[in-house]
Amino acid sequence: MRALRLATAMAVSALLVGGLTACSGSHGSGAAPAASDGATTAAPGTSAGASGTPAPAPADASAQAAQQPAVDPKVALAGAAEVMAKAGSAKMTLTVQSESRPGAFVWKSPQAIEVATVDDGAEFKAVLSDGTLYMGLSAERAESMDGKKWLKVDAGSSDGGSFASVQQMLNPELQLGLHAKAGKLTRVGAEKIDGVDTVHYQSGLAVDALVNGMAGLPADAKPLVVDQLRRGGDTVVSDFWINAKGELLQLRHSTIGLSSNTPVTVRYTELGGVQSVPAPPKNEVFDLASLIKG
Repeated sequence: MRALRLATAMAVSALLVGGLTACSGSHGSGAAPAASDGATTAAPGTSAGASGTPAPAPADASAQAAQQPAVDPKVALAGAAEVMAKAGSAKMTLTVQSESRPGAFVWKSPQAIEVATVDDGAEFKAVLSDGTLYMGLSAERAESMDGKKWLKVDAGSSDGGSFASVQQMLNPELQLGLHAKAGKLTRVGAEKIDGVDTVHYQSGLAVDALVNGMAGLPADAKPLVVDQLRRGGDTVVSDFWINAKGELLQLRHSTIGLSSNTPVTVRYTELGGVQSVPAPPKNEVFDLASLIKG
C-alpha cells in the first residue's frame, strides 16, 4: 500500500509539478510574467519587432493595426471563446520557462486531455478521460503493479481532483468566457506568436469567481482548488494571445495553484484537429481503488 501511494504521489507530482516546474524559479504573484519563448512583446499601444523591441517602421505598426483593429477586451475574449468552442480541440504544448511538454486536448463533450511528462528520467503520459485519471508508469513502477502500464485514479480523489482542476485551467473556451464575463481586462498590445500577429490581453480574475465558474469540477473538489489557487494570492492573472481570426494561440496563467507560483503557458495548435483522446486498454490498467478497498 505504501509503495502504491508513493508511486501515485510521485506520478502526479511529476505531471503537475516536477515535470513542468523542476527547473523553474518562482515568480512573485504580483508581478507580470515574462513573455514565453516565441512571443515578442510590446508595451501597451505599441507593436513589437522580431527581437521583442518596438518595431522601427511606423508602416509595420499601421499594417498590424489594420489587420487587428482595437476592440473592447471583453468583446475580443468573448468572441474568441465562441471560436474556440467551435474548434473543440487542439494539440498543445505546456511550458514553464524552458521545460515544455506536448499534449492533446478535447474540450468539447466528452472532454479528455493527454499530457506527456517525465518520471525518473522516463517519459510517460497522463490521460484524463470520462472523469477518470490514468497515470502512465515507468517500467520500474509497473513491476510493482502486476506489470500494468497505467494507474487508474478516481478523479474525485485529491490526486485526480488536482489534475481535473488543471484541465479546467487549460480549457481555452472556459477561460476566455470566464475572464470575458468577470475579469479585470487590459489590452497589452500587438505581439507575434511563432510569427503570427496577435493581440495580447491580460486579465485578473478573483479566485472564487474562477473556481465557481468551473462547471466541470466536482463540487466537493472546489474548496481544495480554491485553497491551492490562493497560494498565489486572491487573484489569478491570465494572459491571452488572440489572432485576427479570433483564435486563441496562447494562454498563460500566473499560477495554477501548485507548489510553485511559476507561470504556466499553454500554446494551442491544429485547432479542431484532435478527434479524441482514448483511455488506455483495460488490460493495461491497475485500479488504485480496488487495492484500497481490498
